[in-house]
Amino acid sequence: MNGPRWVLVILPILLLSSGGPALTESLNTAPQSLDSGDFSTSESEWFRADPLVSVYELRSATGLLHSPFGSFDPIIDPIPLGPENLYDQFALERTGMLIVQSSSPDLTGMLALLEESDLEVIDNFPDDSVVVRLSAEGQSTVIQRLISDVSIRWAGELPISWRVSPYLFSIAGVDGHFLDLDITPAPDLEKADILALSKDMEMISENSIPRQICDSHICQPKGVNAAWIPIIAMDGRILRIDPSAEYVIHNTNASSIGELQSTRLSSGLTLNGSGEVLAISDTGLDDDHGDFENRIRAIYDQYGPDNSHADTNSGHGTHVAATLVGDGAGDSFAEGMVPGATFHFYQLEADSSGMLARWGSLYEMFSHSWNNNARIQTNSWGNQNLAGDYSSDSRSADSFLVDYPRFLVLFSAGDLASGGITPPGTAKNVLTVGASTTGAYGSAPEGNVASSSSRGTTSDGRIKPDLVAPGILICSARAEEAILANGGDCSTATHSDGQTSLYMTLNGSSMATPVVAGAATMVRQYLREVESISEPRSDLIRALLINGAKDLGASDIPNSAEGWGQLDLENSLLPSNSGQDLNVIYDYSRDLLPSHSFVYTFEVNGNYGLDATIAWNDPEGSAVANQSASRLVNDLDLKAISPTGEVYLGNHFASGFSTSGGTEDRLNNIERIRIPAGAQSGTWSIIVGHAGGSLQNFAMVFSGLGNEVTHSDLSVFDGSLSTSIDNPLQGDTILIEAAWKNQAAASTGAYSIEVEDLTAGTIIHTSTRASLAGGMLDSVSFPHTFSSTGTHQLELRLDSTSVVQELNDESSGIDNNRLQIEVNVSQIGVRITPLLENGNL
Repeated sequence: MNGPRWVLVILPILLLSSGGPALTESLNTAPQSLDSGDFSTSESEWFRADPLVSVYELRSATGLLHSPFGSFDPIIDPIPLGPENLYDQFALERTGMLIVQSSSPDLTGMLALLEESDLEVIDNFPDDSVVVRLSAEGQSTVIQRLISDVSIRWAGELPISWRVSPYLFSIAGVDGHFLDLDITPAPDLEKADILALSKDMEMISENSIPRQICDSHICQPKGVNAAWIPIIAMDGRILRIDPSAEYVIHNTNASSIGELQSTRLSSGLTLNGSGEVLAISDTGLDDDHGDFENRIRAIYDQYGPDNSHADTNSGHGTHVAATLVGDGAGDSFAEGMVPGATFHFYQLEADSSGMLARWGSLYEMFSHSWNNNARIQTNSWGNQNLAGDYSSDSRSADSFLVDYPRFLVLFSAGDLASGGITPPGTAKNVLTVGASTTGAYGSAPEGNVASSSSRGTTSDGRIKPDLVAPGILICSARAEEAILANGGDCSTATHSDGQTSLYMTLNGSSMATPVVAGAATMVRQYLREVESISEPRSDLIRALLINGAKDLGASDIPNSAEGWGQLDLENSLLPSNSGQDLNVIYDYSRDLLPSHSFVYTFEVNGNYGLDATIAWNDPEGSAVANQSASRLVNDLDLKAISPTGEVYLGNHFASGFSTSGGTEDRLNNIERIRIPAGAQSGTWSIIVGHAGGSLQNFAMVFSGLGNEVTHSDLSVFDGSLSTSIDNPLQGDTILIEAAWKNQAAASTGAYSIEVEDLTAGTIIHTSTRASLAGGMLDSVSFPHTFSSTGTHQLELRLDSTSVVQELNDESSGIDNNRLQIEVNVSQIGVRITPLLENGNL
């Protein structure tokens, strides 16, 4: 299709000091924004990809279970039961919770058996395992039936101690120690069960709670005596017990001032968020600030600690909201990222204390947001006491985004520096944002990660943050009622009192997150209006933003400070290299089964490099496994194969670019390949393979100077050549069988194959084959008699007359048209057939 012609309008970052001159006086000295440059038009084109389905090798099974007390093989090692104060010899009878481990990384067989047995999965467990619930009757019979099935490696009870946070081990059962808890209910509970559980939690809560303690995804009892923890752990309605989250907003207290204005892209349409509905959860909102005129849909308080909508303390929520959607009514230079969008707001701060708190689960809040038509929600806060961990909030967010894949959630990474990423920013499916510098008036130079911005990785080793964006010296709206606002003035415009500035500056990942939320909104609007995708998926938006990210400083992405780099919206939507506009080719919503793959082929001009990224909304990770164990459930791989056959694996980087060799990524649900300018030109293959888990969809983005092409690719595979008898006798007539596939998209046309006995120097079979369609198999069998004894080496050759133009053959790529086997031919006499696996009689 013809790509849109775009006009790129660049607005500068305006950098001011707290006691400095008026906004308009600083224009001449302002550095440029993220996408600075003189771009007037773009010839970038977008295409939807059309891949071929092929086979893929599963990853190796480890046989390990990763308990909170260490990893072990349940067939070889004893089950670690945990501390004595959390031991229950009747755990299985009481809770019905059973761990079931698959015999293969392909979980589809195990899951089908569990479904046939009416056993619901209540948790995913690494490696290759799930937790299910047995009814009280006939448990031993059910277990025996499970372990006798070929798809099951092992099954055994889930100890109650595994369901208790290690942070609580030392106080569990100690009378007189009171604390707040976050409890994850088992997902198989009915509404009546949740109501009963909530009433039971009320009975052990010392503090008065004005609302229901439990919803379907979290219980929040307050002031619980630690003596109750072992008893709660015996309750089968409960999946996990954690200490209560300590939520904080993510801004630092620097006095420097700055302003970030959005990048605008236009060519017959303006990407300003028009038609988009957004959601924000934060402290509160100055709803009569002029920058929000007629665009506030509602302010909700049902998830906050009080009924006040006001932003009476720090003014954090008003600042964040205006960075995203402010229209600059009080000062045109303070316009937010997407002033054309409308939004609703969730207040989460207690006016009396300034403390951040949330009632109910993220799943419930996001569901409410979805039902009120929002499709992107940004959240500039996190849990400071579980940094790096995959928390109940992280799990709740992942669960929602699997159920609602067209909803995008962003969280700030936090401002703990090396202290770690704050949950829920540790969730797999959310876009986690750190802060980068702007270089304003003596602050750290533009193009670095802010020193305060939280570093990854997560506790299980995943890459977080995903992106960084400017978060230092950001000028945005000031709440008039904010009595503890500590940002400096950044405009001469004032509220109605004539003294309080309409705008102030704040710093931190809180400020960076709405910048990326605005960019995500622009991407979503682009996909709707240009690509005609009515409800774009969040994994596609994430893949596009990450695919265009810019490596800051030294060439070293991915890393724990910037993740995949700094937001570069222009490079995501309208990529170019050395003045040459590049194409964007994408795919989404394809379902992929384990041991299968999709193969994309592109004819690429390597002088301009290429980028490819996949993202998927992975099912929620384990609630009870060791925090160091992978939370990845469905393991997809990204691979690129060069025209000469070099293989590049997703996320295997050196000095900021993909390098050949290495091993597949087994942790992340974002994988990227980045090939520098000056690469090989020709046909590149991009493979998305499924190495383990169950059915999973994904999004893929490719950018480069090239187009998708369709070639054929005849290929042998293990077992392509075989004999009907392993050790034939001289003079015996046997069948020789050959099989092969076309692993690319285009049909081959007619071609020939042949089989040669290399030892005898004789062609023993040749035939002309009809055209083989993409993804299809063909085979042939023929009789043959060996006239001499000894080892005969046979070779199968596909396209033996070299008439098919292939991706891989003897002249290009990898020669996958040949396969050799050895056949041992014995003298006529007695044939001995081994009966045992070791070859003995």
